[in-house]
Amino acid sequence: MDDKGLVYRILNRGDSQCYSEIVSRYSGMVYAKVITLTHDKDMAKDITQQTFIRAYTRLCYWRGEAMDSWLLAIAVHTTLNALDNEKRRRTESLDDGAQHDREHQESNAAHEQLLSAMETAISGLPPNDRQIIDLFYYKHMKASAIAKALEMSESNVLVRLHRIRDKLKKQLKPFKDEEDN
Repeated sequence: MDDKGLVYRILNRGDSQCYSEIVSRYSGMVYAKVITLTHDKDMAKDITQQTFIRAYTRLCYWRGEAMDSWLLAIAVHTTLNALDNEKRRRTESLDDGAQHDREHQESNAAHEQLLSAMETAISGLPPNDRQIIDLFYYKHMKASAIAKALEMSESNVLVRLHRIRDKLKKQLKPFKDEEDN
């Protein structure tokens, strides 16, 4: 049966089995065209299937011209839409990645600036306070060991640590606020 006879039976008699004949006649040709446009086997299979679904839903608009040309036109339009969507998706993904990289770099720069300010603030402390900070944070000594080493009471070491921290927090507040933004 020719294409016109198949389409007539599909549309007028509801014989959807005739459509499988159209699919088997033209699926190889449609797939070949799509694969040349996409260069991707999986994408070409999906688009070929979409082409035949779209053609079936629009079969009533077929005007009896060459079925292969009509199907190829649908395939090309479907492929171009799919490629455009894929390109847009990849571009959005790259834009999101670039935005994340910029944010990460800005965050790292702010963090580096905060660390630098902290080193400057610590170096500006009186020698005894610097020594307590050094022993507690860099040498990981407990307050009791620092008290023994510096011949102070443990409570005095803890009070001094608290005051030093408060002083450093006040000096570093502008940098900390900048890092949080």
